[in-house]
Amino acid sequence: MDSPTTLVDVPVLALDVQATAAASRAGALLEVGWAWAHPDEVSAAVSACVVAPPTDFVLPRPVERLTGLSNAEWRRGQEPSKVWTRLAAEAGGGGLVPTVVHYSRFEEPFLRALHVRHGSGDFPFDLLCTHAIARRLLPELPRRTLRALAGYFGAAVPPLRRSAGHVQATILVWRHLTRLLADREGLTRLAELRDWLRQPARRVPRCFALDPGARRALPDAPGVYRFHRAGGAVLYVGKATSLRKRVASHFHARAPHERSLEMLTQVRDVTCSPTATVLEAALLEADEIKRLAPPYNVALLEAGRGLCYATTRLDHVQPEPDREHRVGPLASPLPIEALQALRLAIREPDRATCVLRARAVGVEPAWAPGPECFGAGLASFVTRRGPIDDARGVERLGRALWAARPAARRSDDEGEPGEPAERRPTWDAARVAQALDVTAMRATHAARRATWLLRLSECTLAWAGPDATEGRRLTIEGGHVVDAGTLDPDAPLPTPAGYARTRDERQRRFDLATFDRLRVLATELRTLSPRASRLELRLGPHVSLSRRRLSEVLRWI
Repeated sequence: MDSPTTLVDVPVLALDVQATAAASRAGALLEVGWAWAHPDEVSAAVSACVVAPPTDFVLPRPVERLTGLSNAEWRRGQEPSKVWTRLAAEAGGGGLVPTVVHYSRFEEPFLRALHVRHGSGDFPFDLLCTHAIARRLLPELPRRTLRALAGYFGAAVPPLRRSAGHVQATILVWRHLTRLLADREGLTRLAELRDWLRQPARRVPRCFALDPGARRALPDAPGVYRFHRAGGAVLYVGKATSLRKRVASHFHARAPHERSLEMLTQVRDVTCSPTATVLEAALLEADEIKRLAPPYNVALLEAGRGLCYATTRLDHVQPEPDREHRVGPLASPLPIEALQALRLAIREPDRATCVLRARAVGVEPAWAPGPECFGAGLASFVTRRGPIDDARGVERLGRALWAARPAARRSDDEGEPGEPAERRPTWDAARVAQALDVTAMRATHAARRATWLLRLSECTLAWAGPDATEGRRLTIEGGHVVDAGTLDPDAPLPTPAGYARTRDERQRRFDLATFDRLRVLATELRTLSPRASRLELRLGPHVSLSRRRLSEVLRWI
């Protein structure tokens, strides 16, 4: 029988399971975490156990990225029988224990499988599913994932999917839901909750937590907007040509992505910083993402990224520039490492290992083309492209390949050049040769863009849109925007103060924020160039690029 204690005051065991697949028959346990949640405790002490895998089971790379768990750490985990013994001991052997999980349809099969293999007696956990509760209590929410619900209540869930963080989030969601159950439904006992959960969930129109009036109050002007969860933490930063229209588009998208719906479920407020132009909004967005590190921004975050520098032969990279490593800054070592792998394969084709073949074509080793297929593609590449032993030969080839790209793909929106290519399910000689072309092109592009960004780090810019009544000017020193304002059409564009700084001096002033800011500037200039009524870039007292000349330069960046 239920205790007379109210639902809010019932001590519950919060539990979380992480696995390699959604079904227990297809996947293996990764981790189990648990903690007792008492009403008088601010936070609970969480126990988490990595569960040793079955023999010869390899952790899939996507799961490794999502959890941060390595194969080596997984293999060092505890035996499943020991994990179950520890978990069952928490139940105390005194009958069914009220146990809160977020999605019982996932957790329960794994827990019951552990009990069947390693336990005895009756299954000890009375599972209470916070997802099922939220589905009935908050049917209007777009999404009810653990991350969405925790954010809706004003809390963050760690980015990696690990049991400790999910147990803490489950406890937080449970506490908020039990208060809402009492306030909205008058439910104060476990028995009442069980009866209520047997009722079918209501279907209601989707409703977002953000007041529509807050969206309509935004200005119809360019700028940067920030989505906030309850409590004020920033979820997402974006730029807009029209703040009002762009923010509204998030909530009226015809087929929003699951991740977008998860974020929008949490949004309780929106703030903005209007700017004079879209270009200035893009630069501000890059800086705001660095400053705030919003969890739903993927691009322009600093985590796991860093700059590097290459030799003039493009055959080696290191984190800092020196007398030999003068090419940079580069956002990734991958383009240069791929080029070096291609050169090694050309010199010694018989010694092209799986790792070398994969690196040369830009994929994971598991997806590398076979030796014969790679050899045929490599021979075709050498026949068509010639030697690429020196940097000049690579540059000539890379420029030709870059110019031949489809216009629709000439955009930084594709991702960082040098990132591993998407998985190719099948390989043939033609595809290998095409991938090797991309390798040469990306190395050239990375080096040329580095040179251009170094020049942009000390510049003054003037531009005006096709219908603008007045122009704008921008002054950049050391890669930072130091001045912006309206443009006097009769005044000459001033020479940048740091125009005389050498390559070495400019490289020493670079960091990742500077790189991203100037990369964004280059992208915006490419967009602006065809339609601007005026566009001028001054790099020195005798170096000024007109719109036509700037457009030519931007074709290669």
